[in-house]
Amino acid sequence: MAHYGGYPPAGGGYPPSGYPPAGGGYPPAGGGYPPAGYPPTYGGAPGGYGAPAPSFAGHPSHPTASFQGHWYASYYNQIQQPQMAEMRRWFDSVDRDRSNSISADELQNLAFNGRPIGFDIAHKLVAVFDKDRSGSIDFTEYATLHSFLTSMQQAFSSADTDRSGTLDAREIHTALRNSGFHVLDFNAVNSLFRKYNKRGHGVDFASFLAIAADVALLRSRFEVADTDRDGWVRINLNNLIEMTSDM
Repeated sequence: MAHYGGYPPAGGGYPPSGYPPAGGGYPPAGGGYPPAGYPPTYGGAPGGYGAPAPSFAGHPSHPTASFQGHWYASYYNQIQQPQMAEMRRWFDSVDRDRSNSISADELQNLAFNGRPIGFDIAHKLVAVFDKDRSGSIDFTEYATLHSFLTSMQQAFSSADTDRSGTLDAREIHTALRNSGFHVLDFNAVNSLFRKYNKRGHGVDFASFLAIAADVALLRSRFEVADTDRDGWVRINLNNLIEMTSDM
């Protein structure tokens, strides 16, 4: 038994200016993702939570009840409604074939510090939020992914207390727990740290995002198997291979 616990436009954004120090790290001063002004300070902004959601052609203004049953719905619920129009513009800029959905092939060009995330991470992220297993994500799923990425950025910056632009295993553990993965123990995180700490100097944001994508994908796979939502599943070798085949 197992128990579980480039792309938007450059020109500013998060983390705040001065981090990391000049000469390295993520993202460079004066640019990166998201653009300036995002995310806004939560609470109290005119038109915040409680305001009617804007309606976008081809997309519901509110997620379905089944969507709200997924572990990652909390990321969507953190989004303030005024942000939705901006997210829609970003969604349209990534949706090159105008299919009203985004594939891993399209998402792979999303860049941090000028470095595209690549197909492997894009494929994992699409799989995390692709609730209907269509192979692509719709606007609601994309908005959730966007909020997830913002949370990972904030967690990385907060955990990188020495402003080195890299995290060690304990800092990664703290970052993941503070960004929604509360039940992860250190040994589980350390096993992923060893996988991605290839040069022995800690992991940068790109590698941290890869770790977060692994954890998120496993959580989504685990959620499917945990039908009674008690935090436990019974699996055999075949089940384990199926759950981890796209890791």
